[in-house]
Amino acid sequence: MNHKVLVFAKAPVAGEVKTRLIPALGAKGAAALQRQLLHRTLQMTISSSIQTELWCAPAKNHPAFDEYHERYNLAWENQRGSDLGERMSHAFSETLRSVDAAVLIGSDCPELRKNYLHSAFEKLDQGDDVVLGPARDGGYVLIGLKQSLPALFKNILWGSEQVLSDTREKIRALKLSWSELPTLHDLDRPSDLKLFPGLI
Repeated sequence: MNHKVLVFAKAPVAGEVKTRLIPALGAKGAAALQRQLLHRTLQMTISSSIQTELWCAPAKNHPAFDEYHERYNLAWENQRGSDLGERMSHAFSETLRSVDAAVLIGSDCPELRKNYLHSAFEKLDQGDDVVLGPARDGGYVLIGLKQSLPALFKNILWGSEQVLSDTREKIRALKLSWSELPTLHDLDRPSDLKLFPGLI
């Protein structure tokens, strides 16, 4: 099967990323953490031997992305859409024209490992329409699809504790089959920092 991992990332610009961590780390510290997490994520996906593509915001020609493009020699694309849901839906729609299955992740989950990615693709290859990697905070760290499903990404309050439960409801309403991987912690809030002391 032809697989691809889509890594969604914001340019690590002070004051514009990891804003919920700024009270704990400061704007520069939060941006430095974002840069570190993105390097870690890309190293992991590349070591998985699964084709990886970096989806950039605000745009791939932003200077902050140059180091990733040059260091990892990755294909990269611009995120497009008015909110996160539209941007993810667009990425899946574009990608699934040329591959059998795609998994989308961010860079916020230090616990995510390559065997987790492989497990997601195994679920899709075995017949599931959707695979989710739940996050402890009520969102998800991974979503995988075999076909474009725009309805999954509409009318979701992104960043809230309802993202995962609302997505499940949409999956049920669409009568899709799905599976879930083990729940992981992501790193979004100051209280999460104590879970990953080695990163700071």
